[in-house]
Order: sequence, then structure tokens, then C-alpha cells
Amino acid sequence: MSLNNEPPTCVVDPATLLHRSSLLPPQTVGYCRVLQCREELDCCDQPFKRLQLSNHAGTCWAFDFNYSFSHHDVFPGQLAWVSLARQRGDWTILLHVSELVVSKPPGEQTLAQELMLPQGLQTQPQVFRRCVDIFERLSVPLRVFLNLVLIDATTCTNFMNVPASAAHHHAYRGGLFEHSVNVAQRIPALLGDGDSIQCQLGMVLGLVHDIGKVRTLSPQLEVTQMGKRVDHDSLTLELCARAFEYLDNIEPQWALELRHCLTCQSASAKWGKAPQTPLAQMLKLADNIDAKAGLKQ
Repeated sequence: MSLNNEPPTCVVDPATLLHRSSLLPPQTVGYCRVLQCREELDCCDQPFKRLQLSNHAGTCWAFDFNYSFSHHDVFPGQLAWVSLARQRGDWTILLHVSELVVSKPPGEQTLAQELMLPQGLQTQPQVFRRCVDIFERLSVPLRVFLNLVLIDATTCTNFMNVPASAAHHHAYRGGLFEHSVNVAQRIPALLGDGDSIQCQLGMVLGLVHDIGKVRTLSPQLEVTQMGKRVDHDSLTLELCARAFEYLDNIEPQWALELRHCLTCQSASAKWGKAPQTPLAQMLKLADNIDAKAGLKQ
């Protein structure tokens, strides 16, 4: 589902709410993230809901005049299946929410088609486009694996907003996202194998190798209560559990390689298995190179 329009500057009569979505078909359905949901009154003091919706392709505002869903079911970052109806009013085009369902998880086909990250949360457009390009280079099982890691609302939101560290490298809002994309792009360059399976596994590893930081760091650049007691590496497999359950049944050797690379020890670590594959070594090298580059920013 392609979304792209700008929010109205104010709320007046519902029929005059401005949208720049004339290119959308009369009925549009698909998955997107709910970034905002506000209850407001029109000029006749009748309540309606205004929603900001976003997916990997863009962001738009839509309106629910019929209360098609419960306000309490929706929170920022919530993944929802939405049906939007485009209707022409007296002067403008409105996007009406025909249906919004938060209890309808996407199937494998949907997870293989589009990255479950919302464009509306990105702080660096070029980094976001690079992430979409990486996703499009992946095979279907790895696309599904990545989306299963990112599908959770908190994981998705924090992945794009927390720093990569509190005071070390990429220590700014969105730093984790940028560092992860950088590492994902460095690994194929180091391997020199183009779009081979090893390179695809490397790109997935780059994106999720620090995924535990969505629990240990906050968008306010602070260490969370979890981060004060648990190292982020200890949370990696927990956050990837559902994705590994899927990949174990499809490509068990890929799942084994990913587990090894995510859990083997770094040069300074006291515990863990030593890196045993070229991919595990390249992940450590790419991570170290980009962390050092991030210190200069």
C-alpha cells in the first residue's frame, strides 16, 4: 500500500480536510503503522478520529467518522491492517477508514513483500532508503525473518530512534538504525560475493546484530532500567526468537549460521564460542570498522 500525503494544518469541517492523495485507488488495503491517533470534534461538535498512518512507502492522514475501531486498541507504532476509501467531497479528497484491525497478523506472503518499518519514523531519509534497498536484495525466507524481528511495535519504534550507544559511537537519536544499516552494507563489500546467500545472511546480521539495544537504550539517549542490569547481547536471541522459529523450519542451516554469528565472542570477550566461519569474522570486522567511524561524528 503506497501512502504519501501531508497533514492538514487545522481541523475544520470534515468535508474540507485537505489531502493530496488523488492518485490512490478508490479502495486501498494493506498493513501500516499507526503513528498517531487523536479524537477530535468537527464543526458540528461531532467526534471523529484522525490517524497518521505510515509504511515503508510513505505517510498519510486518514479519518474515521464512523468509529470503525476502538481508540484504546491503537497505540503508537501499532501494526494494523487498514482499509481506506478515497471519497471526493465538495472541494477535496478524503481518506476514510473503512476498517482497521489490530488483531490480524500479516501472513508470510505479506512479510515477504514489504519492509515492516514506517517511513514516518525515520530521521535520516537516505539511511531509510538504503535499508529498503537491503530488504529488496534479500531472498523470501530472510525477508520474512527480518520482518518477524521488527514486527513488534516497541522493537520497530526503538530500532529507528535509539542511539547505538549512550556515549560511545553513533550516540544520537537514530544512531542504532544508521549503524545497523552501515554494518549491513559493509559485510557484502568485505565478503566480495555480491548477492550470494552469505552476503544476504551478512546483511540480515548487520541489521539485527545490535537489536538488543532497543531494550537497553532509550530515544532520550539514556540507559534503561533493563540496560543497567542486562547486556544488550544477552537479549538478541530473545528478540529474534519468533524469527528463528520460522527459519528453523525453512532453512535450518541459515538459522544455525545466524545464531553462531550473533553469539560468538568478540576479541575482548571472555565468554562465547570463537568465530568459526568467514561470515562471523566479517560481522565482527564490519561492526568494529563502523563503530570507529561513528566516533568521529
